Amino acid sequence: MSAPLYLMRAAGPQDLEGFKQLRAIAGAGFTSLMLDDRALEEKLALSAESFAKQTASAGPERYFIALEHVQSGVLAGCCGVKATIGSARRFSISALSVRRNPHPRWTAASIWAC
Repeated sequence: MSAPLYLMRAAGPQDLEGFKQLRAIAGAGFTSLMLDDRALEEKLALSAESFAKQTASAGPERYFIALEHVQSGVLAGCCGVKATIGSARRFSISALSVRRNPHPRWTAASIWAC
């Protein structure tokens, strides 16, 4: 017996009913499939626009991807990819950590930022 085949593909407005069914099975904790149908419709429309767009640099594109069972066409999962984050408002985190060095060869301070 072979395992069922699944494929990942671009999601779009045509998948609304399938994602609503998947949401009903998964429950309210599945944040990628928001409970507001209008918001889900907008998310799928933005995804279709993002996949159709040809761009030289990352921007506000949001890609929503469906996991589909090949034989039945039933949606089995999803994921999202944001082309950028923090592009509307700069966001940064930085920290400085200094500890007593237990070994003379080890670095005592570390600085990181993102």
